[in-house]
Amino acid sequence: MELLILSLLAVHCSAVVSNSLQQPSGQNRLEEVMIYIKNVKGSLKNNEHLINTPPENTEDCCCLTALECYRSNLLQHFNSTHERPVRKLLRGLKSKITEETMHFCNSNNTTSTCQDTCEMHPKKSAKEFLERLESLIQRAISMLTPVN
Repeated sequence: MELLILSLLAVHCSAVVSNSLQQPSGQNRLEEVMIYIKNVKGSLKNNEHLINTPPENTEDCCCLTALECYRSNLLQHFNSTHERPVRKLLRGLKSKITEETMHFCNSNNTTSTCQDTCEMHPKKSAKEFLERLESLIQRAISMLTPVN
């Protein structure tokens, strides 16, 4: 009887570990996105191309809106010239895990000042655009990292 219970417990633990290894955590996904951003930055030839860029210190409730702006601008301004690195970055930014980790809005805050459209943001260089995206992702990683 004990052997049967131990066997069932081992099978259950194995299934849980296997499932957790197959699905990347939010922090792992965001760290992958950071690598993709660095790859796009490395393949960037025209750093001075101007792109509508969300603010550097995006409010907590505006992070998902900013993420959508980054995605649409990547499609519009980068996709044709940096195909593979941008495709990987877009896939990482479109991931459900990425979206869930970017949602750190305090539900009590109902007076958000998010820009409705991406075109309302000021234009910055492509280099600045990618640095701000990198900063936003780094901020999300720091929100997920437990404090000891």
